[in-house]
Amino acid sequence: GRELNAVESEFELNKKDDECRLGQVMSYTCGMDENAPIMGRRYSSEEMGSDDSKLKPYHPFAKFAWGNMNSLKTEPESKGVNVMKELRDFYHTHYYARNMRLVVLAGYELDEIQ
Repeated sequence: GRELNAVESEFELNKKDDECRLGQVMSYTCGMDENAPIMGRRYSSEEMGSDDSKLKPYHPFAKFAWGNMNSLKTEPESKGVNVMKELRDFYHTHYYARNMRLVVLAGYELDEIQ
């Protein structure tokens, strides 16, 4: 409830920011957004080479990087997806000490930091 409303509020507040708009344009043109005109479009042999059955490859940057009410509640519920369960599963699969790394950035020599 409350966290979802906070995410939605932040999304609405920032979505017209110039940097955010640039990110949206870049994501849109990468073709993964299902609202983009190129999503899943089959390209002609002139566009892709010899095999016109290929789909345009998608770039990972095209994935929606923010959460909002639609992406975190409406769409998942319509597809029978439990977002909290998926998040917990992802956390338990990927967040453990063996996967962690520590990076230290400092304006000192390594001997001084140690």
